[in-house]
Amino acid sequence: MSKISTATVVWTPIIDGGSVKFGKGWKLISKKEQKHLKERRNEYLRIAEPIRRVAKRSYPCLLF
Repeated sequence: MSKISTATVVWTPIIDGGSVKFGKGWKLISKKEQKHLKERRNEYLRIAEPIRRVAKRSYPCLLF
């Protein structure tokens, strides 16, 4: 496998007046870091999916 870093869009924290927001940013990351980010994203989606389904069923007027 290649260890070449590639430019990838990542969510980066932006501190704005005491609150933390997330925005897209370009960052050079290695293949290992890309794999870690993908695994973390999949874990977040796995956790969020049942919550999304319940919300969709409970509040059908909301757009999901």
